[in-house]
Amino acid sequence: MIKILLQADLLVLLFLIIGYDNSGINLFSVDPSGEYSLQNICALGGAQKEAIFTIKEGYRKKMTPDETILLAKKTLRSILKKEFDEICIEMGFIDSKKKEFLIKSNKKIKNKLKKQ
Repeated sequence: MIKILLQADLLVLLFLIIGYDNSGINLFSVDPSGEYSLQNICALGGAQKEAIFTIKEGYRKKMTPDETILLAKKTLRSILKKEFDEICIEMGFIDSKKKEFLIKSNKKIKNKLKKQ
């Protein structure tokens, strides 16, 4: 995920790096200076504190993809304070058994969220 913030004439680049290796799935946040740190939970943007709080409340290791989608929906609702169109959401998952990155289609995510 890459997020670009524009303020006045300043361009700031924030991004997350997600990968899988022998140690498992890893998430790194990278700040504008290039410093990076390993994270368990991370969010970017103006509402990142609220998002991280909501994620910490519902996160646990070994969550299923369906549980992860529901936690994402809860987090988005908590920071947006309103309903949102699920078709605008794109999610990626790392399948540690197959060692591949999977992107869930917007239609599958919307169908999954509508059932909940």
